[in-house]
Amino acid sequence: MENQNVKKGRVFFTCLIVYSSIYIARVNMSVASPQMISAGAASVSQIGVLGSIFSIVYAAGRLLTGRFSDRNAPYAVMALGVGITGCGNILMGFVPPYAAMIVIWGMVAFGQSLLWGNILRTLGSVYEGDELKTRTATMAATVTIGTIIGYILNSWLCRQFGFSYAFMVPGAICLLTGLLDIAVIRKVKVPEVPEKTKVNILSLIKGRDLAGKFIPAFLHGLVKDNVSFWLPTILAMKYMVSSEITGLMIIIVPAIGMAGRLLYPALLKALHDNEDLITFYCFLVSAVCSVWLIVGASSGLLATVLLGIIYAAMSMNNTTFLSIYPVKFIRKGCSAQISGVMDFLSYGGAAVGSAFYGILAERFGYVSLYVCWAVFCVLGIVMLISAEGRR
Repeated sequence: MENQNVKKGRVFFTCLIVYSSIYIARVNMSVASPQMISAGAASVSQIGVLGSIFSIVYAAGRLLTGRFSDRNAPYAVMALGVGITGCGNILMGFVPPYAAMIVIWGMVAFGQSLLWGNILRTLGSVYEGDELKTRTATMAATVTIGTIIGYILNSWLCRQFGFSYAFMVPGAICLLTGLLDIAVIRKVKVPEVPEKTKVNILSLIKGRDLAGKFIPAFLHGLVKDNVSFWLPTILAMKYMVSSEITGLMIIIVPAIGMAGRLLYPALLKALHDNEDLITFYCFLVSAVCSVWLIVGASSGLLATVLLGIIYAAMSMNNTTFLSIYPVKFIRKGCSAQISGVMDFLSYGGAAVGSAFYGILAERFGYVSLYVCWAVFCVLGIVMLISAEGRR
């Protein structure tokens, strides 16, 4: 085995540190935006455009760079990604004109799009079987870890030194993690993939994976991020919760979501490594909670808990679609491409849902969102049953 002399634990924690660092250098825009607006560096609508640019470029990058990633060493593509992210954040710290901000923040999004597929390729090169699934599921928790650290660190930097440092310091952290990546991940050799074992992605789209993976990934994207996005508005507008209490209650959702991600490896083991069964149960639980919200959630606290459970279930589905499924293709030469497609579908669902739900909420009230989430979860169940019937 090519990587028998590689220290697996060191590789795993390096990947964890590298991927956490890009979230520190992503959520800083959210944390710094109030000071940027107050200082006249950008308006509220311009901050919104920067957020949209990031999502569009990130999704496009994940879709279009898969083949490039699969043909190059993971450590090199990861170093390129965190290098672009670091340099872009440092440039943002100099508060350039707004037009330049659009270009630079788009550049940051592109850099970050190079990471996840190559994290999976690295893990798939040093781990196998059940251990690979467990490590991959655990790695997915870096999303929450990096986000929490990012909020705490960047909030402190803004208070103490101003918003510029909330870009420059995360940028420097990314550059340092890039050096760590080169020092550790460079030693990992990706297994050679014989031409006859390679998989054509189009064959998957035409087969049972269209119903079993690709369509459910889009459906989960319609639900997952929109739960957390719309929660503050739902609490304020539907349940009349004050802004002070809302600020405390919204912490419940990511906390429950984190618990779901951490529970995933144990649940996967309990269900004999059947990630499709996890997906089925997660859609089922989410559908039940959505129906409960429609017919019986009369308080903001109960609604928050139910939405937290939906978010946790969809976070577990996120682990299946964006982590467990793509690593199956490590030794078929297209794991980064599969990962890119799944991420694109997830972000695409989130983007479509966000605009669609806003129109619905204005015309029919916020219960219409619950109805949509129930319908999408039931459709996910139907797709999974349909795919199972094609075995």
